[in-house]
Amino acid sequence: MPVELWGASETIAVGLPDRLWGYLLLSAYIVISGLLLGRYRADLRTLNSHNWRWLIGMSVAAFAASQFLAYPVVRTPDGPAAYVALLTAVPTLLAAAILPPIAALWVGAAAGLGQALGESHQLFAIFHYAFVTMFTAVLMQQNYMGRLYRWLRQPVIAGVLSGLLLAVLAGVGAFAAGPATGLVALDVALVVAAASLWPRLLEGLVGGAVAMFVLLALPDLKPSRPLVPSPTQRSLQRRLTLNYIAFTAILLSLTLLVLTSVAITISTRLIAHNIAETLQVIPLDNPLPPSPERSDPNKKQYHFARYDNAAWSADAAGLTALWLVQPANGAAYWGWSDSSDIPFTRELVVVASPGEAAEVVVGSVPYTAVLEQAWGIGWPLLLVMLAAAGLFYAHVLVIGRDITTPLDEMVAASKTIAAGGNWTPASYLQRDDEIGQLQRAFAQMQRSMRKRLNELSLLLGVSHDVATSIDIHEGIPAILRGALRGTGAVGARAVVPNPGGGNPMTFGEGPAAEQMAVLDRLIMTRLRHASELMLVTPDEIRNALELPETAELPVPALLAIPLRSHDRFQGILWLGFRQTHSFDLTERNLLSTLSTQGAVLVENARLYATAESGRRRLAAVLASTSDAVIVTDQTERVLLINPATERIFGFTVDAVRNRPVADVIPIPALVQALMGQDERPQNLEISTSDGKIYNAIASTIFSHEGQVFGRVAVLRDITNLKEIDKMKSDFVATVSHDLRSPLTFIRGYTSMLALAGELNDKQHEYVSKILGGIDQMAKMVEDLLDIARIEGGMELEQEVIEIRPLLADIAAEYWQHAHLAGIQIKVDVTDDVSAVVGDLSLIRQAVANLIGNGVKYAPNSGPLFLQAHQANGEVIISVKDNGPGIAKEDQAHLFEKFYRVKARGTEKVKGSGLGLAIVKTIATRHGGNAWVQSQIGKGSTFCISLPIHKSEPTITPEA
Repeated sequence: MPVELWGASETIAVGLPDRLWGYLLLSAYIVISGLLLGRYRADLRTLNSHNWRWLIGMSVAAFAASQFLAYPVVRTPDGPAAYVALLTAVPTLLAAAILPPIAALWVGAAAGLGQALGESHQLFAIFHYAFVTMFTAVLMQQNYMGRLYRWLRQPVIAGVLSGLLLAVLAGVGAFAAGPATGLVALDVALVVAAASLWPRLLEGLVGGAVAMFVLLALPDLKPSRPLVPSPTQRSLQRRLTLNYIAFTAILLSLTLLVLTSVAITISTRLIAHNIAETLQVIPLDNPLPPSPERSDPNKKQYHFARYDNAAWSADAAGLTALWLVQPANGAAYWGWSDSSDIPFTRELVVVASPGEAAEVVVGSVPYTAVLEQAWGIGWPLLLVMLAAAGLFYAHVLVIGRDITTPLDEMVAASKTIAAGGNWTPASYLQRDDEIGQLQRAFAQMQRSMRKRLNELSLLLGVSHDVATSIDIHEGIPAILRGALRGTGAVGARAVVPNPGGGNPMTFGEGPAAEQMAVLDRLIMTRLRHASELMLVTPDEIRNALELPETAELPVPALLAIPLRSHDRFQGILWLGFRQTHSFDLTERNLLSTLSTQGAVLVENARLYATAESGRRRLAAVLASTSDAVIVTDQTERVLLINPATERIFGFTVDAVRNRPVADVIPIPALVQALMGQDERPQNLEISTSDGKIYNAIASTIFSHEGQVFGRVAVLRDITNLKEIDKMKSDFVATVSHDLRSPLTFIRGYTSMLALAGELNDKQHEYVSKILGGIDQMAKMVEDLLDIARIEGGMELEQEVIEIRPLLADIAAEYWQHAHLAGIQIKVDVTDDVSAVVGDLSLIRQAVANLIGNGVKYAPNSGPLFLQAHQANGEVIISVKDNGPGIAKEDQAHLFEKFYRVKARGTEKVKGSGLGLAIVKTIATRHGGNAWVQSQIGKGSTFCISLPIHKSEPTITPEA
């Protein structure tokens, strides 16, 4: 038969059952479907629009694929036809993997509807496909741990299992829906199930492979769930029961298969032998006995016929040889009954050729005769097997409960103990098997655990007493009392060093503690270089402590252990007992733990005493210094101030401690310095309402690990220094102004000496030197006047200055000077540098001074980097050279007036010592700062910082 585009039969229809059993089965299917829909209707409500689209799309695909390109695998004129549509299982398996099981049921129903309309014409197919698809969804979406469950989640395995179930259910439908009854219906069911087996398995295998490929290509389609233990992993009784049921089901299935095969084979051989014997005794000349009507296959009556030997063949008659069942005097076949009103009924056919006749005699009987005789042979064995399986299952239940019941009680006991309750062992502890041994071990474990819990409770109490106080006078007695409770000793003593210095401190607890004091020094001497002293008899005590044999001992047995912390000997802890004592490991561990706590307590007391001594010294230093000190923490709150700060600002330490610094300090500049994020020390001058001027240095406090702890500011009164500096500046300004005119006259007359008369070479040399000195002095006077003007509060030009063009212009101006000095100027300005506001000529002068210093002091040293970047709301301009570097002791004075570094190689460099002072003054007047970073042999970097341009720029006036 050719492949059909859709549908295996020529008619598209669905029929009703032919007998009552069919309607009963259909009613049961409807009830089961209603129960499933009602039970899992909540899962349908959870479907979103995306899931509904998948449900509708796969339902349509399942209906279309169920009969798409149906190919006939097996088809005979009188037997059932077997068709395979390779894409049938693809939509159902994808739905089983993606959708909830109750939604997959609808997709399976759509596939069953297509199969019912196009092939089987039975309503049962709709329910069969629906139930199998839902079962497959449960298999593929279960998230149990284990190799078996992982295999069951694979689409190929699930597809093969679903095909097997569909073949079985096809036989069930044929049994209930057809007109046959009894063994005839069973025979029809077996025929239909066998014909459907291989097509359904092939469809499941192909559909599983395609579904696996789709899920691997699109892993997000299948929802992922975390794996959980399977029911058999959560209950030993359930594991025994389910394993037995699975084993019994497999064993019974195999046994039933073998038993059925053997019984049918034996029955077929017996009936075929009887027919063959009958055919041999039929006379050749006599007519055949009349054959009964064969319209009812339930009537197991024989039928005989005679054919021409040359005209008859088994193939032409549509018979299949039974190779394992052949009578001695003929040949056995099975074929389809051609005279029955019931479709798909079979009959057993035996052919014989009596003597040398030219005819063959054919005898047949309905196949139900074979099934009936096979049932008579096999049912006693089947009944025995079922009875044995039931008895064995009962035995397994009894054994399982005998094992799991005590285990369940032990689990309950464990939970009771874990919750802090008490558990009393049951009477079955008298058992001698492994369960009894386990119960006794569990009881022993409970006693040991209770003892251990008591010890832990004791240690917890002692630890609490020690942790709540660093006072050694409270902590050591608590430890000694805990040692007495935990060991039953008659006395406990401890000898520890005095944290404040002086003689060691001794402590004792218990009725015999005072008498035991005579052994403190001897035990302490022995334990300085020993890890333990365990003496269980008086003789051992005398020998170990080197006492006379007649010496009277306060206790007959003792256990002593040293107190050590970080390999430092901190004292001893020892116990005395009323009588000779054998020390177990628990007592020694307890004493070792208590000694560790004692050592920690002694070390903490020592550290506290040391810290307290340091705190007092620091407090004395801060109280005696005349400089004001303000310390803040990480949250910008006042942590510490000294009396000098109280006098300056008029508040007390108790009133400002732990308050925000902005709420306490009335000077905004100092508040900004204490709250700033810049890790560099900040140097600023502040003025108070009483006219005092202070130099404030604010810096960040770092730990050894580099963690920021806060900031500290030190304020020094520089009022007198400022007055002296002002006097000096006024004097220098006056003198510089007065020197300008004489220097002009001197230069003028010196230049005219050549006009007064001819000068010789020596005179020209002297005149040249005089003019050079005059120019140098004039330059110094101009610098002094510049400083005086800037410091005197001259009005500054306020204009927006772009940094990149400024630096490029300065580099171009000094290109020739740098080139002659063997230096190349490189400009590097980051993209985020903003504009600044200030006096362009002064800022240009400051940068030019820094470049000039680099050219003069670092000739032939490689590139000179003129850089600018932005940080903390400022633009930082730096000039970096590769010169000889500047010593640390000189860096602190570089920006002072007239200070020049005295280093080898700089003797011939001319200068007034005012260039860097001018740079510092210009940066300060613009609200910025100037500093240097340098190391000997690694060059120097001079920096100035300028505030970035804001909406309303301000120029900081000179304080």
